Amino acid sequence: MLKQFVLILLSATALVFSQKTLAQNIATDRPNQTEAATVIRPGELQIESGVLFERYEVGGGLVQERTSYPINLFRIGLSEKFELRMVNQLVAYRLIDPTGRLDENRVRGTENVQLGLKYQLKSKEDRLVMALQGHVFLPTGSTGITNELYGTMGRLNLAYEIDEQRSLGSNIAYVNEFLDFAPEGLVRRAEGNFIYTLAYSQSMSDQLTVFAEFFTTAVELEDWETNADVGLTYLLKENLQLDYVYGFGLNRSMNFHTIGLSIRLPQ
Repeated sequence: MLKQFVLILLSATALVFSQKTLAQNIATDRPNQTEAATVIRPGELQIESGVLFERYEVGGGLVQERTSYPINLFRIGLSEKFELRMVNQLVAYRLIDPTGRLDENRVRGTENVQLGLKYQLKSKEDRLVMALQGHVFLPTGSTGITNELYGTMGRLNLAYEIDEQRSLGSNIAYVNEFLDFAPEGLVRRAEGNFIYTLAYSQSMSDQLTVFAEFFTTAVELEDWETNADVGLTYLLKENLQLDYVYGFGLNRSMNFHTIGLSIRLPQ
């Protein structure tokens, strides 16, 4: 599947040589952590897909590698203010011991499916744009990957246009993937995570945009994990975009790379 995705990216890159410069008008929720404050137009389908390679310390000198191939976000425009969303991904985990030896028992499978909605609070024409977003996590993942629990996510997405080339984006979110249905009702098995993101973007041309981002997570509402990333998006066609991001931990040992392709249908 990874080889097929790379071939798609290479084929799409070839299209750039036959395209004239276009205004960037496909707004995506990838590749960074700050998701867009806009919804897609009614009747449109937007597919945002990418591969992720991540390494981080898990304690005791162990390092865990996570590969997602791919991460898929499907967005369907329902009206001028609502879009329907679904997220699914295929992942693989592998441990590296303090001597650098790889654990051959790699765990592979699908993560829990996410279903959600995004609601446009303020018009796309305003300088300050706002949206509310909510997801539910369903225990559909593979054995060894899923926690067999339900989850919810609530997110406020903000975007502010500084001028025609520069903009700021921010998200405030709460996620809890540890909800269970017990005889007494819905039970929270963990406190969940608070998430804050802040991203600065600048258009270098009609096709190329670069950005830098700060994002932090209060794990179980206590321990803060603070990170940053830098990346770019490149518009191949009016409805086709490539992206790349490199991220790293600021107060922990972590780094990741992600490359992706987004397409909007119909054009």
